[in-house]
Amino acid sequence: MEILSFFDMRKETKIFTLIFIISFLFPITSTIFTVNAKDNTPKYLHLSWQHDTATTMTVSWSTEVSTDSIVQYGLDDTYGNQEEGTAAFWHHIELTGLTPDSVYHYRVGSGKEWSNDFTFKTGTNGK
Repeated sequence: MEILSFFDMRKETKIFTLIFIISFLFPITSTIFTVNAKDNTPKYLHLSWQHDTATTMTVSWSTEVSTDSIVQYGLDDTYGNQEEGTAAFWHHIELTGLTPDSVYHYRVGSGKEWSNDFTFKTGTNGK
């Protein structure tokens, strides 16, 4: 029994063999790239204070890849203010100069991907 090499095969057989190999490997490779694809969606948002609760708020979140750090915020969901930080996986931006006893809308992101709109309320002066 003689074993033929790929180069000894007929042209039609070579084409069929190549199509079979490609059709078998394509779903495997596309699955690998899909599973390993990472997105820039902000996750694990939380608020904290480093300073005066009436006039500051620190916003933190994470992303799977290093992205720009941006917080848009304001007294309604049109925001009107923006603070930017450095590109990172773990993002922390302190908002300052806020009005005491006010509800602020905010969202975080990279400029391409954004979180949903959320709100927080600043503390009152002297309390």
